[in-house]
Parts: sequence; structure tokens; C-alpha cells
Amino acid sequence: MTLSQLANCLRNHAQQSDHRRLLVLSGERRWCRQQLLACGLPHGSVWLGEQPPLEIECLSSKQAQRLLGRSISQLVIDAFDGLNPNALGQASGALSGGGLLVLLCPPLADWPAYEDPEHRALAVSPYCSAQVGRRFVTRLIRLLRQDSATLIVEQHQPLPDWPTAPRAAARRHSDSEVPQPTLDQQRAVSAILNTARNRRQPLVITADRGRGKSAALGMAAARLMEQGQQVLLTAPNYQAVSEVFAFARRLLPQAEQGSGELRIEQGALRYLEPEQLLLQPSDGRVLLVDEAAAIPAPMLGRLLEQFNRIVFSSTVHGYEGTGRGFAVRFRARLDQRTPRWRGITLSQPVRWASGDPLEALIFDLLLMDAEAADDSAVAALFQGAAKPVLQLGELDRDQLLLDEERLRALFGLLVLAHYRTTPGDLRILLDSPNLRIWAAEADGQLLGCVLLADEGPLEPALAQAVWAGNRRPPGHLLPQTLIAQAGVLEAAPLRCARVMRIAVHPAAQRRGIGGRLLAAIAEQGHQNGLDYLGSSFAASADLLPFWQQAGFEPVRLGLSRDAVSGSYAVLVMQALSEPGRQLQRQLRQRYGEQLPELLYGLLADLERELIPQLLQGVVPAMPLNQQDRRDLEGFAHYNRTLDSSRFALRKLALQLLGERVALEDDRLQALLIEQLLPQGREGGEPKWRLQQLRELAAHCLALLDQA
Repeated sequence: MTLSQLANCLRNHAQQSDHRRLLVLSGERRWCRQQLLACGLPHGSVWLGEQPPLEIECLSSKQAQRLLGRSISQLVIDAFDGLNPNALGQASGALSGGGLLVLLCPPLADWPAYEDPEHRALAVSPYCSAQVGRRFVTRLIRLLRQDSATLIVEQHQPLPDWPTAPRAAARRHSDSEVPQPTLDQQRAVSAILNTARNRRQPLVITADRGRGKSAALGMAAARLMEQGQQVLLTAPNYQAVSEVFAFARRLLPQAEQGSGELRIEQGALRYLEPEQLLLQPSDGRVLLVDEAAAIPAPMLGRLLEQFNRIVFSSTVHGYEGTGRGFAVRFRARLDQRTPRWRGITLSQPVRWASGDPLEALIFDLLLMDAEAADDSAVAALFQGAAKPVLQLGELDRDQLLLDEERLRALFGLLVLAHYRTTPGDLRILLDSPNLRIWAAEADGQLLGCVLLADEGPLEPALAQAVWAGNRRPPGHLLPQTLIAQAGVLEAAPLRCARVMRIAVHPAAQRRGIGGRLLAAIAEQGHQNGLDYLGSSFAASADLLPFWQQAGFEPVRLGLSRDAVSGSYAVLVMQALSEPGRQLQRQLRQRYGEQLPELLYGLLADLERELIPQLLQGVVPAMPLNQQDRRDLEGFAHYNRTLDSSRFALRKLALQLLGERVALEDDRLQALLIEQLLPQGREGGEPKWRLQQLRELAAHCLALLDQA
């Protein structure tokens, strides 16, 4: 049998079973291309790489997301141009049942040593691409060889044997036909219409890729538009909802389509970015949120508060974001805010038949179905009087590569903890030369982990260019932020470790495991000559106390909300050396001087509950003096005006909040916080409000006297 005949058998096999199949051509680059041409490139093939041998559609790895919502019959991935894990997941999901994925790669024995262009993105200075690990490709080769459904053709080796043909499977509808919904999709459409009729009864739809959830959103949107409803649609980006619009348009061929909009008579479907929606009145409109797992939970929470009729749709295992983490973190908020919420899962494949071997292989290669340790097994460790013995330490990544179960538990925990964990993070975890992994384990169960990136020092010339705004090299986020944003060149010569991710198993949380991990890392960092530990994350009232209890202090707050998370970024640090302590004191002093002014201006919309946490331990640049006390006494007990006492009230608030003075009544603390924010004129304050402020001033003066 020739290679061409073998390839045709593979295509027939895929078409008869309505499955997708993988053909690997491994050898010298010219040989791989010659064999591909011998196998044939059917019409509609897509090439992922550079310079295809024929005139076919060609996309780079960065352009693979253009395949979202499309169905293609054959996909060629040229690994000689780099194998990007995210692109592999994105592109393979567009391949429809009966299609063939052809992977061109160097000889399998030599592939780990091949200089993959993707390595450059992992080689943070001072490392070069040759120092990037080869574990990701080594594992990929092992799994390819183990997969019985994958056909591997190697140069200088005989052709492999061919298995017997499968039994024919029922064919799906063609893409040109009006889509006939599956039973799962019918249930989803019905549930969406029900949500549109009922206030405060959100719907959560979860599914793996290829189950038609976006199509179901499009079908439901078309039904709602026919009823004259205005439907809003959002997602991390417009490309992610192209399939929603496509299915709505196929059901409503008479609709007029504009930029991000579909309209018929009184009904309309309109796409808006998440942050744009926050500026929109709900007006009873239905909001469909597609790929919700890729939108941070704080942003989803704000949308939940604003819209009474809302549907969240999420991929469970996918590169767009992680539905499992989304479900775990967001379910508590739904339970609290809207206890009548409903959840449904779509399991029936639409693009291919059940049991598709390529889907199972991609899941394994990219750990898209990796799961953290079993909840009950972890919970059992903490039952009874005896506490589990915790082992804390750094993991050997070469050993991790050989322990698939441990690797899956680690990646599953990271997926569970962070909403935007992608397949690309697996390669970073395995191969980045400046990355270290710490773990907390007990009785063979992974309870927590920390990913650390070694950063700094920066050469003086580079640091000066960063400070001047002329350079921003990849990596070294903490020193670059401190130099470029805080303007502190003293950070350049110091060495630090940045906490990229920290995750504790849900069944083991609130037991001090995360704090113990950070303490162990700090102890080793001090011994190894690190100057400080740090991290940067979206500031929230849930996260800040954890870091502060672990000995970290905020030293910088971002001046604008992140477009994705909808939050301000905060940078925290813990000094480990005398130069680190000097830097931290310098940063904290500047932070304490700037934050009160920023709260009065650029950060006036900062969440109120964050303010006391951000001010904790801040020493006021101008503490209360005798004249301030006199002004406060006059306002609290006499008829001194509020406007003449504003300055003293602000200084009072800064001092008490910085010292974390406890106020018995939450309303008093809220009043105190308001003194740090822009105020109107006294004439606009009602008398009851003025009386509240006078009582607050009197109460706080009494607290100061007691202290």
C-alpha cells in the first residue's frame, strides 16, 4: 500500500465514522511536504504555519482564532514553523467530522532538540531560546505514540499497518442546510426563552467544544427577535460570537446585518464588549454572555447586578477559558444573589460523532480535561483529630514529566483557580527557564501550588530605557512596573521572585496552606539571596487580606481599570534583604503620599470596601496636628462649618484607617471612607447628614484620646 492509498483509507475511515483523524508526517521538512502533496490537499483545506506548498488558506498561530465558529474539512499544522498549544486547540476544534488533521514535524527522535520558533516567547532575558525546556514536546511525542487512533508515518521507516474500517455512523446535516437542533440544543433554547420571561432567574449553560452552545444562543436570539425583543450579546471579543450571529442570520434570512448587529422590524441582536454593557441601561433586555469563563468573575458579577434577564454560556474544557473554574467561583455568587438560577449542560456533539478520537487526544495533549484531586479524598484528610502532615517544597519538572497523574492534578488545580488558564500555560509550566513550581502535598494529594517567575536584575542601560519609556522587554514584570510606572530606578539591581499563580484546593482552603507555602518560599528566597517576593493581581476585597496576612504590603495601585478584569491592579511585595527593605520603605512612603490624592481624583470610583485594606499600615504624610484637633472639636461639638473642617476630616480618616482602628458600626466606617473621596459643597448636605458627620467626628476624637 502506498502513502496516498493509506491517506485515502484514513479519510474514508473518518467519513464513515463521522470522526476526525490525525495523520503525522515525521521527517525532514522537504520530505514531509512531498508526502503531504502525495496524500492530497482537498478543497477547503487550511494551513497553519507559513508558506504552504500550494495556494490554500494560510494562517499563522496568532491568527488561528479566526477559525472560531468555522467548519473545515482538512487542517495541516506545520510544526516546523512552531507548535503553539493554543493554536492547536483552536484550529483542531474547527475541523468537522470526517476531516483529517495532518501534522508535519521533525523526526520524532530529534523533535525535542529542534529549535521551535515558539521558544523565543518563553526565553525571558537573560535566557536564550536554547535554554527553554523540551518537556512539552517530549510528552506530546509520548502521547502520540501511545494513541492507537493516530497514524504516524516516519521517514526511512516502513508504512504502518491499517486497522479495519469502522461501522458507518449517522450523518449530520450539512452546513448549507437550515440547522436542526439536537435535543440538548432544544432544551437550551427553551431554557433561554424561559429566562427571558422571568426576572432574576439567570441561566448557566456549560458544554465542551463542538456541542453547539453558541448555535443554541443564536437560535434563541432569533426566536426572541421574532417576538420583538432587543437582545444584547457579549463575549471576550467579537470573534467569539460569530457563530451566534451566523445561526441567528440563517434562521432570519430577511434580517439586516450591520457592524455587530442584526435587526428585523422591532427585534434586534447587538454585540457590546463587557465594559460597554456597564454603561447601558438594562431596560428589561435579555443579555447573552458567551464564553463567560474567559470573563473575570468580578465583571460577571457586575453584569449580574445590572441585568435582570441574563444567560451565561461557558466552555467546560477549552482554550477560551475554563468553565470548571468559572462554575466553582461564580456559583457561590449566583447562590447568594439569585438563588433561583438554573444550570444545564450540553453533552451531545454537533460537529462530529460521539467518541471522536481526535477530541480525546487533544484533551490529553493539552490537559484540557485535567482535574484537581478528588474533593472527597482531600476533605477526608482533615477529618478527625489528627491533622495531615504537609509536605512543602519545589517540584522537579523532569520528574513531573514522568508522573502524568501528578501533572494532571497540578494543571487541574491551576485551571480551577484561574479563569484564563490556557493550553499555552501548560508549555510555560513545563518549559519556561525562569519558572519554578512549589507544591503543598499530604498523603499523596496535591493541596496547593505556587508558580514563581524569577525576575531581575536589569542592566543599568536597559533600566534607564525602561524608565524613559523606550523599552519594554518581555518578562520581568515587577521590576519593569516599579521602574516604568512608579519611576523607582532603585528596583533595577535587585533580584526577586514573582508569584504568577497561587492555588489551593477548594476542599483544603482556609487552613493556612497558601500562607505556609508563601512563608516557605520566602525562607528559601532569603537563603538564596533574593531581595523580595512580589505579585501583581486584580485588587479585590477577597484577595488583599490574604496577601496582607502573609506579610505582603501594597506598594502600587494601577491608575485605570483593566479592560478584561474590570479591576485596578495592585502590586504587593515582601522584602527579604536589607536592599529589599529599603526599596519597600521607599515605595510605601510614595504610595502613602499618592494614594489619598488619587482617591480624591483618578481613583474616585474605587470600590469602597477596598479602601481600608489599601490604607492598612499607611503612615499619613501629614499626621493630625493641634490645629486639626481644634478644627475637629469645633465641628463635632460646636457650629464650625463642614467645609472649613474637610481637610482635618480627611487627615483623621487617613490616620484611623491606616491604623485599622475598629469602629463598632459599619456605617461609621463608611462615613469615614467617604471623607477621602470628592465631596459636594456644604449647602448640598442635608441636616441629618451633617449631624451624622458631627457624631462621627466626636466618636473618632474619643477613640484617639483613648489610644
